[in-house]
Amino acid sequence: MIELSENTILILDPEGRTAPFDPELLRVRLADALSVSGMPDPSLASDIALAVDFALREQLRSQPGILRSADVEILAGRILSDLGLEGAVRAFRRTAPAGTVSFVVEIQRIRDFLESQFPGSGVDLDRAAKKVFHTLQSIGAEAAKPALVTELARHFLLSSQEKGGKALPDPVFARGPSPCTLSPDEILRHLQDPEARKAVRERIVSIRAIDLRIFPVLRFDLRLTGLAGGLPEGPLTELSLAPALYRTADIMDALALAADAACSAIGHETDTPLKTALHLGDASVFTHDFMGCVSEKEIQACAASLAGILRSALSRVPIRVTCQ
Repeated sequence: MIELSENTILILDPEGRTAPFDPELLRVRLADALSVSGMPDPSLASDIALAVDFALREQLRSQPGILRSADVEILAGRILSDLGLEGAVRAFRRTAPAGTVSFVVEIQRIRDFLESQFPGSGVDLDRAAKKVFHTLQSIGAEAAKPALVTELARHFLLSSQEKGGKALPDPVFARGPSPCTLSPDEILRHLQDPEARKAVRERIVSIRAIDLRIFPVLRFDLRLTGLAGGLPEGPLTELSLAPALYRTADIMDALALAADAACSAIGHETDTPLKTALHLGDASVFTHDFMGCVSEKEIQACAASLAGILRSALSRVPIRVTCQ
């Protein structure tokens, strides 16, 4: 799998080592956690991994700095928890890499965590977060497990309960919302471009159902070998392929607008414009069979170049571009 990225996200582990963030590894962990908890849902695992990837990049844009392995654990765990999937949360935490902590001791992180655990409780979470933070600081703790943070918060609010104030309630997690999915057929009903409809019908460009629960993303799957019929014979070059790639980009732009319209039609206009992701599933085969690439290095370089041309031609830049 080749992935095009504007920049690499480096993650600092508790032992002080850095490594690139691997969304595919996170997706596998999430899929395993969902499966173990009795809710196998590969598409949900993909959506959460993509949401975490996007959130990390946005965080770096707004607040440049060092991202820790705990940031990844907290983000993914919070999304699962927001869906009420506590069994999956526990299973996911058990698969954390050795040495990975679940919680970094910072006031805002503690405050956010308590709010995610006890939404709408009416408790003074700012005061609780400060007391928990200062207690952990006093014992020199740089990291703590979520259970410890929760129990410390309960302890500090017991006196408030005795005085008639509100104490932290037991966490109550809502059931996961009913699936809210936008099907490819619903999107195509809003597609007017005949060339785009033909490309979808011939499966040159495929689109998947969009799960609107977590992180709505329109995923394009492009079959490069499907473009070969209208191309000149002989080894193809990037130059000879360019017109077909630009036409394909126009088709995907039309599909993105149709997906936006379909989203708005069912009351999800706040999710528009939809983010997109692009996958070239047969790039290695295409570059070998139609462009004369032989070595693995040539195939990967050529596949990445084609993906780059497509990305630059799209009006809506995909948040993730991959090819195989």
